[in-house]
Amino acid sequence: MARRFLLPLLLLIMPLCLRAQNIDMDEVNANEEFRIGVNSFHQGYFNKAILAMERSLALKPENSLVREWLGRCYYQSGYENAALNEWDNLIRIGSAGEALTNLRNMVYERRGLLKELKERDPWVELLQLNTNRTGETLFSRPTSVDASRNGTGGYYVVNFAGGIIQKYDANGNLVDRFDGGIDSFNHPFDIKVLPDGRMLVSEYSGDRITLTSDQGYRTLTIGATGTGEGKLLGPQYLALSGNYFYITDWGNSRVVKYNMEGEFILQFGRKSTYFEGLKGPSGIVVSEGVVYVADTDLGKIFAFDESGNFLYPLVEEGLAAPEGLTLRDNGDLLIADGSRILDFDFATETLKEIFELPLAEKGRIMKTAFDENNNLIVPDFNNNRISLMTELSTLYGGLFLTINRIDTSAYPEVLVDFTVQDRYGEPCVGLDISNFLIKENGNYLNRMEQYDRGIDLAVSYLFQSSRDVIASRERIRESLLELLNSRKGGDRFSYQATAETPYALVQEGQNPLEGLEKNWSVRENYQLDTALRLASTDLINDRRRRALFFFTDGKLYDDAFDTYGLVETGQFMKNNSILFYPVYVDGASRNEELDYLAEETGGEGVYLLRDRGLGEILEDIRLKRMGDYTLSFISLSQNDFGRAYLPLSVEVNYLKKSGRDEIGYFAPLNLSARE
Repeated sequence: MARRFLLPLLLLIMPLCLRAQNIDMDEVNANEEFRIGVNSFHQGYFNKAILAMERSLALKPENSLVREWLGRCYYQSGYENAALNEWDNLIRIGSAGEALTNLRNMVYERRGLLKELKERDPWVELLQLNTNRTGETLFSRPTSVDASRNGTGGYYVVNFAGGIIQKYDANGNLVDRFDGGIDSFNHPFDIKVLPDGRMLVSEYSGDRITLTSDQGYRTLTIGATGTGEGKLLGPQYLALSGNYFYITDWGNSRVVKYNMEGEFILQFGRKSTYFEGLKGPSGIVVSEGVVYVADTDLGKIFAFDESGNFLYPLVEEGLAAPEGLTLRDNGDLLIADGSRILDFDFATETLKEIFELPLAEKGRIMKTAFDENNNLIVPDFNNNRISLMTELSTLYGGLFLTINRIDTSAYPEVLVDFTVQDRYGEPCVGLDISNFLIKENGNYLNRMEQYDRGIDLAVSYLFQSSRDVIASRERIRESLLELLNSRKGGDRFSYQATAETPYALVQEGQNPLEGLEKNWSVRENYQLDTALRLASTDLINDRRRRALFFFTDGKLYDDAFDTYGLVETGQFMKNNSILFYPVYVDGASRNEELDYLAEETGGEGVYLLRDRGLGEILEDIRLKRMGDYTLSFISLSQNDFGRAYLPLSVEVNYLKKSGRDEIGYFAPLNLSARE
């Protein structure tokens, strides 16, 4: 009887078992390779990530997400051509989203001559400040503005009538105000902010210049009332030049030069055989050893050398009452001329109006300045307001946000590292958590925190193992000692030498000078691009400011970049925010390829025994504009014990500019919990 029911039961169960076993193993393996590739990418192992993505595509070539990721791995590894090919294929078949299309377009444009072919665009207003939230007037006759020099994106406004200086952050929020302390500012007129945060302030009614601390307290008073040498009557505009500064002395119709210790150096501007003499000296700038001085009464701009000798008239026509002068990054000169701003092109010697206040407002612009995000700060003296202006192309071009890494080592806490730049590749600095939005797995996050990237350094020192470089061992030791003396508590240094397989000269905690002496030897057989890439890889996951110093004689083998390529090596370092500094042991032996890498990454080729010393480079890097950010949040998404891919996007909104990037990650595997 039991046998009569057994056969029908088996016939019923067998199809179900067969269907359960009908698993697409290619898809399973492809998904696993994809997970390995994503995790490898976020750990900085880009070659491993590329191989995993290629294996995944070999199993399931129609997977658009994997192909998008393969392009991202190529890009971060410096292979931008390969990345563009992958993304273009997706765009052609309609499988690319808006974020990927924007990423592709930005990468493509920057590989051309976008920056070099930049035209002079119209300027448009991003932000206007005049009153606070309670309706109170913020400014009292603003005469001058200046930007911070430490990568924070802030700027300072001089209130002539109010006797104070206000500090604003990159978003236009008032964060501090300075009145000079007990002996308050007496009608401050102009300001120059130094890289260390100190301020140089001219006081029109006080007939003096004040040097303050970074907290705004007076530390040095320069000048005194009078007509004699070094005396002042109504000092106005300031200009810096190394350890010196110039001030236009309105009441004495001259320019006075001091050093930063407050010592009088010289004065100039009087009438001579070849020069008509200054009548109303106002705006002043110094560029490449030439001092340009505007004369409000004469409506002209004159050029002098730094010893005060008259050179030539720069602009003699087209100006009404020129005052503040501002140099642009492209070398042009901006001139505040009443209610308008003019651009003087040195190459063509032409003037062009780029902005004018409405005639009915009867405004007056006395000086402009660029903030660290290349926005033009325009104070209106008559109408008590400040405007932030930008060129139209930067507005419609938006911001370039790229997610570089997602760190899940402390999951469910997730850290997202990303970079924000403008259309031309310049970093966007000083942004805070109010500028960002994160969406995880389709849901915007309500709670997130911003990680302070700080100014600590992660520096890798790579030494060429050539006879000429090792022969300079003593000079290199002196420079290393200087670098060590410039090191701060949060910095991390590593030391490697070129060889067929680059090797560490010093282990953590060892004396680098001893390691250099004991472990460094001539190694002729090595591949430079491999050595540079390996030294860079040591820095990729570090959230400190990253730099690679290469001590070299400038003599490279013909096949120095045959493995990875010169352009690709530069793109690899640039796309991972690594500054490259070739240090030449012989000042006469420069190398075009190494200098190219330095320029591409934002570093600089330098001589071992440069006058300023190598230690100062570290301080420059601490103050360099770096658009790197980190946000953290607690993930609430279902992650299938680390098997589920979690899409993630970051958006930035800064004034009227925006940008967005999409990527994703896997939570750490938790197979024990799954069981």
